[in-house]
Amino acid sequence: MDDLLRDIIRPKYLEFKEIPSQIANGTKYLSHFKDCIGAIDDTHIDVMIHKENQLCYKGRKETPTVNVLAVYDFDLLFTYVLSGWEGLAHDSHIFLDTIGNPSITFPKPLP
Repeated sequence: MDDLLRDIIRPKYLEFKEIPSQIANGTKYLSHFKDCIGAIDDTHIDVMIHKENQLCYKGRKETPTVNVLAVYDFDLLFTYVLSGWEGLAHDSHIFLDTIGNPSITFPKPLP
């Protein structure tokens, strides 16, 4: 899995020095997305869990799920994927934990 993350799911441009052409060439959105490097979304995937562990994995629909956080760029290529959080974990908690963890190479522009 580490090879997949390192070699396949990663930003094309690691330093994010350029504004994506979809934003730079579209004056309608430039003022709103000038410093944007991509999009982020979260989804729930149904899983089978041992009965004794199911409670914390129960999602909104009462079935056990894991949260999957995904980031993609303007070419719709995945640049980051994180899975494994329990279904009850809130999206903002997962996101804040991910960007605050120095051992995770979450894609972000330079300061």
